[in-house]
Formats: sequence, C-alpha cells, structure tokens
Amino acid sequence: MQAGGQRYQADNDAAPTLWNTEGEAALLGGLMLNNRTVDVVADILQPEDFYEAAHGAIFSAIVAATSMERLANPVTLRPLFDNDPSLVDLGGGSYLAQLTGNGSVAMVDLKSIANDIAELAARRRLLEGLSETRARVSNLGTTLLELVDEADAALVAAVERRESAPQPTIGEAIGSALQRIVDIQANDGRVGVACNISDVDHLLGGFDGGQLIVLAGRPGMGKTAVACSISKGVAEAGHGVLSVSLEMKADELGQRVLCDMAYTGQHGIPFDRIVRATVSREELRHLYRLKGESDALPLRIVDAGSVTLPRLALSVRRHKRKFAAQGKELKLVVIDYLQLLQAGKNARSAYEQVSEISKGLKALAKDANVCILALAQLNRGVEQREDKRPNLSDLRDSGQIEQDADAVMFLYREEYYLAHKKPRKEEQMPGWQADMAMVRDRIEFILAKRRNGRTGHSVGYYFSDYQAVRGSDDRQEAFGL
Repeated sequence: MQAGGQRYQADNDAAPTLWNTEGEAALLGGLMLNNRTVDVVADILQPEDFYEAAHGAIFSAIVAATSMERLANPVTLRPLFDNDPSLVDLGGGSYLAQLTGNGSVAMVDLKSIANDIAELAARRRLLEGLSETRARVSNLGTTLLELVDEADAALVAAVERRESAPQPTIGEAIGSALQRIVDIQANDGRVGVACNISDVDHLLGGFDGGQLIVLAGRPGMGKTAVACSISKGVAEAGHGVLSVSLEMKADELGQRVLCDMAYTGQHGIPFDRIVRATVSREELRHLYRLKGESDALPLRIVDAGSVTLPRLALSVRRHKRKFAAQGKELKLVVIDYLQLLQAGKNARSAYEQVSEISKGLKALAKDANVCILALAQLNRGVEQREDKRPNLSDLRDSGQIEQDADAVMFLYREEYYLAHKKPRKEEQMPGWQADMAMVRDRIEFILAKRRNGRTGHSVGYYFSDYQAVRGSDDRQEAFGL
C-alpha cells in the first residue's frame, strides 16, 4: 500500500478498513501545490472514490477549477468551502491550507496514491455488493442463480470503474487509422479474422474487435449450423472463440461441430446417425480421430440455460485471460441467441430488455475488444409474406438491435420453404422436383446493414444432413470437383 493505508484490521471480527484518509489528504495537498498533475489523477479517480465525503468535494472543486484553466489552491478554493458543513469537523475553510502545509506532500507519488485510493474504493463497492447478496442468501424466495448473478454484477461493477477510457491525441488516432490500412492490406483485404466461409468473409470483411454482428433468421434457416461453422473456422485459424450456448447443451453443439468436421464434400457421416448413435465401428474410430484434432482448437463453450449481461461480461474477461495465458487471443464471442440473454433487471418489458441487452453487447464488444456474433430470432410476420426473405423490420422485439449492430446478416433457405410445398398430385411432381434441384443445399447470406461498408448478398451451401456450411468459392471441395 502507498501512503500508509491499511487494508484490513488485525481483528478478524472487526469490519475491514478499506480507506486511507491520510492518503486522500496527501493527494489533495499535492494537487493544489501542482495543478499540472490534476489531469493524470482525474483519469484515475472520481469524487465518489474518496472515503471522506469532504475530500471528494474538494477533489471535484480542484478538477472543475483546473478544467476552466483557473488556479486551484487553498486561497482560490476557500470561498467555496467556508460555509460547507462537511468541513466543519475538519476545521472549515482553513482545512485547505492544512492540506498543503505538510512539507512532505510535495514529495509524494500522486499517481500511486490515486491508484491506491481507486483500488480501495473498488474494494468497498465490491464489499457492499457482496454484503447485499450475503444478506439475501437466507431468503429462500431468492433463487441461487439470482444470488450468483448479483455476486457477478458486484464483481463486474468493481472492475469496470477501474478501467479508464483511452484518450489518444488526434495524431495518434490518425496513426491508428493508417496502421489499420496496412494491416488490412496485409490481411488480403479483410478487416478482422476470417471464418473460412468465403461468402461470409467477403460480405463482412472478417470479424473485427469491437464489432457487434447480428446473425438472424427464422427457425430452420441454419443459424446454429452457420454459427458453429464460423466458430470452427476462426478457431482453426488459431484465434480464441467463446461460444455462449443458451439454447443447446454443450454436447449438442459438439455433435454439430463433429459432423461438420467429418464432412469433406465427398464423404461424411449424417448428423442423424451421430445423434442416434448408429455409426459403424470404422466411423466411430474416425470420429475419435477428429476429436483428437478438436482438442487443439481454442474454442470454449459456456453451457448455461440463463445468463445475465453482467455475468456474460465477467465470463468474457475471464476467458480473455485464460486464452492469453495459452498464447492465444480471444477474437470471437458467439451468443446463441440474443433474446435468451437477460439484462439483469426485473419488471422490464421484452422491448426494454432486448434494447438494454443490445446496448450492453455493443459496449462489451468495444470494451473487451472482441467481435460478438449474436444470433437472433425474427418476427413471425416473415411467414405471412410471399417473398420470405427477411429485412431489418423483421428483427424481433426491438429496433434497437438494428441501431446498435455494426452489421446485420440474414439467412434464407428457399429449399426449406419449398420442401413444405411438395405437391400431392403426381403430375405436379416434375416441376416441383426441378425447382428443388435449383435451390438444393443453397443458403443465402443477406447483409442488410454494415456500418462501415457496403451491404450485399451472396449464396453459399448448407448441407443440412451434415450440419456443414461452405462458401461458394469452396464449391470444388463441396462437390468433390
């Protein structure tokens, strides 16, 4: 600890001492002696971080004065505090002079003291949040999951306050823009990492940190299969992937990825046989070999039936550290699906819940510098139209999703709808079969929104029997040519 603060009392029965009023006083004295240090400290501390309320008020006055290019010292600030009741016990306005009167104040490391005060404040917030959760533990009307979410929220709140926003100069920002051009040119024109589905990579330009990408479609369009193929492709390129599965269990996702891995374009093991465990011994040996290959993939799954935004943020940060310890970087977070996330607050309408989740996901993508790919359901109104290709107005529950997303991509499979129109009359079968042949295994990628680029449309391949998604440029592999 800097400045002589004590974290905990020796008596285990006593409340922890999570404040350092001497350090706070030394910091304020140092700031008034040298106003040029205010900007550095102001990036670390907020007035409410001070344990002594009067110290927080003085800090706020110092920051306000210097921001208007005025001197902040005991003389200039005293008129603000002569009648301040919070300073009565400390000596009134004369307390300001006392703060600068100690000759050792000029020698202290203000940045270190500021970090110390900020950490103590974070610990107090954490203790307060956990104490509230602890008080509710004996209330059996509160579910265990709710208690865990409250504890996670307290952890996130303590950490987030300590993360200051970057403040680059315009020259540094331009330098970053130029470096981005160099990086994109060196990356075959892609902004972010590739998933090896050529149509998706071409339309999106890769998956870039800070982006929120929404992948939407009606049931049966292949959202989960596309997400699994994207996850596998990014992981095979050596980048960390976190899949948050709110709809399917981890082993169900494992079945889909395994089936995708087994499909070569010429040969494969049908998905229903993997699910029903009707594979041959040779096929089972092959699947075990693929399992060995999958062990090396940097792809982790969060298997949870319910996740709140604070809990998701905590999980993303934890996995970033885990991947970093393995020499990998977490690049992609896949959420299946957006409408199953919880905002963490009760008594909210579905519209407000989804709006808050959408904003929270965009903020998380930016703060954690990861690309978040969120699957989303569409309104039933799509089914009522003759042309069932979706558009932005079909996003379910909230237009805020469209507002927050950097890109919105829809999936559409004409084969799915045409299969439900199979005629009963024999004379109509040839025409229907010809139509089916035209759309068989096709999946349309419709990029309806792209914040930093063009929208577009492309057609790839979805081999539903094998849960495998391939791009149009991969057709030689897909058809074994």
